[in-house]
Amino acid sequence: MAKILPLLGEITGSVGGSTFARNAGGSYVRARAAGTNPNTIKQQRARAFLGSNASRFEQITQTQKDEWADFALYWNSIQPQGSKLNLTAAQLYTTLNVARQYGGMAPVSTPPTAVRPAALTTLTADPHESTVDLTWTPSPLGSGQRVLLWQAPPHNGGRRARFHDATICAVTTSAAGTSPDTIALAHPMQIGQSASFWGVHIQTTDWVLGPPIRLEATRTT
Repeated sequence: MAKILPLLGEITGSVGGSTFARNAGGSYVRARAAGTNPNTIKQQRARAFLGSNASRFEQITQTQKDEWADFALYWNSIQPQGSKLNLTAAQLYTTLNVARQYGGMAPVSTPPTAVRPAALTTLTADPHESTVDLTWTPSPLGSGQRVLLWQAPPHNGGRRARFHDATICAVTTSAAGTSPDTIALAHPMQIGQSASFWGVHIQTTDWVLGPPIRLEATRTT
């Protein structure tokens, strides 16, 4: 790190491969740090689904948008304590349709009319490098019912992530939603890292999602 004495006033910001900054010792310049973006296949797929559904929402009719707005009021009003997501009509449209596409189903223009599944009673997660062991109650959930899991990028402490930062991991495959099950992580984790997870109870016949349950889990092995 080199200290600099600018001739034409203080310089801040980045130019090319250098970043100009200031601390208690005066102005200095350092190499510009490049951001990281793993851009995994799963993340590329999630971004593609998010982008296409965000654009598709703008193309549906105003009546359909109003129906999603009404459904958003219903959705947001029954979130469990500590898991209030307060999704807008557009965000809820995107969330549910991304989940449908992960299940191999086509997006829909109107919100679901089926009865929403109840929230999971409990959910625990034991993450490893690329997979996570899930345990939940009640078990089994019932015919055609599963657990859908989201994961935010892992962290080493600090502010907890929001749901909007999360990526779908996968859907459990155990018969009738029987606990436990192991699925792939959306973001690999190192030992000692923590991550925020959201799990919902889903009915796979129409991909209606129940209220989410949130938890923090740390990789220990």
